[in-house]
Amino acid sequence: MPTTKQPEPWGERIEELIKRFASGDFSAADRGDGSSDYHDSTLAMLHQLGEELRVHQEELENLVAQRTSELRVVQSALHLLVLTDELTGMANKPMLKKKLKEANDAAESTGLYPTVLSLDLDGFKLINDTMGHDAGDEVLRRVAKKLREVVTADCTVARLGGDEFAIVIPHATQTEALQLVQRVTRVMNEEIDLLGINIKVLGSLGVRFGEAGLSPEIQLRDADLAMYRSKHDGEGVARVFLPAMAEETRTKLALSSSLRRAVADGELELRYQPVINLSNGGIAAVEALVRWRHAEYGVVSADVFLPLARQNSLMPALGRWVLREALETVAKWRVEGLVSDTFHLSVNMSPMELAFRDLQPTIVALLNEFKIPPANFLVEITELQDV
Repeated sequence: MPTTKQPEPWGERIEELIKRFASGDFSAADRGDGSSDYHDSTLAMLHQLGEELRVHQEELENLVAQRTSELRVVQSALHLLVLTDELTGMANKPMLKKKLKEANDAAESTGLYPTVLSLDLDGFKLINDTMGHDAGDEVLRRVAKKLREVVTADCTVARLGGDEFAIVIPHATQTEALQLVQRVTRVMNEEIDLLGINIKVLGSLGVRFGEAGLSPEIQLRDADLAMYRSKHDGEGVARVFLPAMAEETRTKLALSSSLRRAVADGELELRYQPVINLSNGGIAAVEALVRWRHAEYGVVSADVFLPLARQNSLMPALGRWVLREALETVAKWRVEGLVSDTFHLSVNMSPMELAFRDLQPTIVALLNEFKIPPANFLVEITELQDV
């Protein structure tokens, strides 16, 4: 006589369903086997609960998928925002460096390394000061538009901040890069109609040709060095980077660092340029000229270290040293009878030094200390240089 399979104990079946629900499995719930109306109704209720939980699970999964998709869209927009200049809508410095690295990586197989152009507007501060920052912002937007119009589609144009722009020219020969430089120079010479006024905003350009082994940071730095050289040479000028520019910069950094110690180390000295009285051939006056005898670089001219002194806020200390040294020397000459009572001392000062509030009382105190009549002391104002 065939045997029939005995149903599992009801409690075990309930326990099994609950475990399945707890693990997230809401499918194929036990509907009962007719052995008991009570048991079957309970199992039916659990089946209905499982179905409802399954529907809720699908809704949650769909909601999570939707939110994940929306989050990706927001993240993409934020990523684009982080890599975009808000004012001009063009790339910013992080994006430029990213594109430059990609171009360098691609050049390892083609051999055509990217060229970097650095552009700084000439006289932009004057526009901000005279026409306002809104006008200045409009100029930046116009310049950005000009640059985008002259570059090829594969170039990346970026605003690095302020009035500084840069362009990455991927897989271009030096000839092709220089052709783009010419186009940029030409378009920058075009006038801009700003608030009914035609203005010309020129730009100083620095060019750094690509080569193997250069990081984006080095390429941008070198392009900036070439740009600063072009700015020094005149408005609207373009210069190509040369290794000597980097060496010159390193020398300036070294001089700037040691200039702070030059007075204490006794490296500064004064030279006196005589003024001859043609009627009797005597020396009527001298002009005190400061020189720096550097231990490594030899005699450094004032044309080199005075701009560094201005850049590093060292003019007050340097100017006070020159005043004291020159007046003390002339005082000795007077005591020794080497100069007449009408002998004059002339000291050069920049307009920047004249702004120091303590300049006049300092001069008066030194004249009194060394017993030099004020009428025998002259101050010559040097031209203010843009350094």
